[in-house]
Amino acid sequence: MEILSRTFKPWDLRVGLKHQTTFPVTEKIIREFAELSGDMNPLHTDIGFGKSLGNKSIVAHGAIQQMFISRIAGMFLPGTYCVIKKVETDYLAPVFPESALIVESEVIKWEIDKYDGELSVKMRFESTNQLVSLSRVRFSLTYPMSDGMGKADEGSQTEAARPAAGDSSKPGILLIGGSGGIGRKLVEKLPGFQAFSTSRSDGADFRFDPETDPKEKLISYCQESGIYGIVHLASKMPMKAAPSSLDIADMCQNLMVHLRPLRDLCAAKKNGKLPTLARIIVFGSSWSREHFFEYGFESYGYVKLICKKFVQDLSREMAKTERFTINMVSPSELPVGMNSSLNERSLSLLGAKLPTGKTTTMDEVSSAIELLLAEKSEIIKGQEILIAGAKVK
Repeated sequence: MEILSRTFKPWDLRVGLKHQTTFPVTEKIIREFAELSGDMNPLHTDIGFGKSLGNKSIVAHGAIQQMFISRIAGMFLPGTYCVIKKVETDYLAPVFPESALIVESEVIKWEIDKYDGELSVKMRFESTNQLVSLSRVRFSLTYPMSDGMGKADEGSQTEAARPAAGDSSKPGILLIGGSGGIGRKLVEKLPGFQAFSTSRSDGADFRFDPETDPKEKLISYCQESGIYGIVHLASKMPMKAAPSSLDIADMCQNLMVHLRPLRDLCAAKKNGKLPTLARIIVFGSSWSREHFFEYGFESYGYVKLICKKFVQDLSREMAKTERFTINMVSPSELPVGMNSSLNERSLSLLGAKLPTGKTTTMDEVSSAIELLLAEKSEIIKGQEILIAGAKVK
């Protein structure tokens, strides 16, 4: 029988994760364990001796429960990279042949900086729900590292660490941020690249949430996948027509949480952790702040202003990094996401305000991104490409 293991990486673990399974304890298992361990004590092997002590049969070795704990920790939670350091068990009831034990494990402590944690393991009889034993298991993860940044050694990657299937000869592009479907469209329109997405709406190849996931998770993925470019599509942001000063402060704080991964990636690039990373592209807007004010999206106007300032400042910091650029692509409305409900008349009215006379198409966006991803574009740094031709009120 093939047994599949689970693989939790350091950033996947958290307090509260649980696993439950059921293990049978048969006379065959008890006798085989006695032979294997050399513990042939008649308590575990002689039914008559067991009955003379008031038991109904032979009694299973307590170490059989330790065997179950080893299987849980090594195969399921936390899985592949687990090394057990210490087990403390209180045995509460004898286990006889032909019993079934429900085994419940839960992460009760996890220190990601040390890669150390603890499991609580409870075993109960399936038939009566009576507690059999309580255990605390100290463990560590031996996830293969390079300078603590999560880069696996050659040949040690698991399937979970690898990018989705595709043409590995093409440069890898990672699309991050809540895109409302823009990312999925870009994947279709960048045939020269192998594009991956972190957005649920795009059918994520790799899940990353800047609000909850540590930076090491993103950096490690980019290392292992040899990511060449990052396209930051958008950030979750409430739409408010007249935000107060407190609203604006909250929006700025939230936005920086979603932009911080770009700064983390740049720091890793500077430190030599991401040798393949060469391009970062951030989505902006061809509309001015006044346009968003007029249409009741004042908060969105602030967001795009902050994004532009962020790109300019980060580009200045990274200017001396060879063959690396960070720029912004600014379309007008795209017929996806929150704009997918706009009808042709609405798009035509908006397009009439633009110098190009029309709203932006996905082909135009992908062409701008391909331009900035091109090897010869390394001279373009800290710039905003206005696909509509100019900032428009």
